[in-house]
Amino acid sequence: MSLVMLYLRGANKAKTGMVSVYLKSKSPAAISRKFSIAVKERDGEALKKISKTLSFDLNGNLFRGFRDYAKRGYVLDESKGLLNNGTLTLIIRITSAPVLKPRQSFENVFGKLFLDEESADIAFEVKGDIIYAHKLILKAQAPEFAC
Repeated sequence: MSLVMLYLRGANKAKTGMVSVYLKSKSPAAISRKFSIAVKERDGEALKKISKTLSFDLNGNLFRGFRDYAKRGYVLDESKGLLNNGTLTLIIRITSAPVLKPRQSFENVFGKLFLDEESADIAFEVKGDIIYAHKLILKAQAPEFAC
């Protein structure tokens, strides 16, 4: 869940006469988001002139957005067609960043690495056969073999 904040008189440190728009996550966990905002014209279309997009990582303690989003005089000018009965409507799209999916399962990758001679950092000789392994995996899975 996210909170959108619109400051018609500008947020702290905004240039004089500017509108500010910010997004705050209501989730304590860090998330990746793409945030786009546009002012909706009377005809229902997004006004391209003041449409902006921002990608960022956000957690519940931070705000991200546009300090100097648009000129207040332009947004509030009745002749521009942005106000509908005195109401400013914003089109806001918030999307999650794509989640990377591994090509192979965790078990397959580590199973291959565990026996890989090139990446091994320890080797055991058992009845004349060399068995390659990794100290970290041994330590985690078989503490009696921890080196």
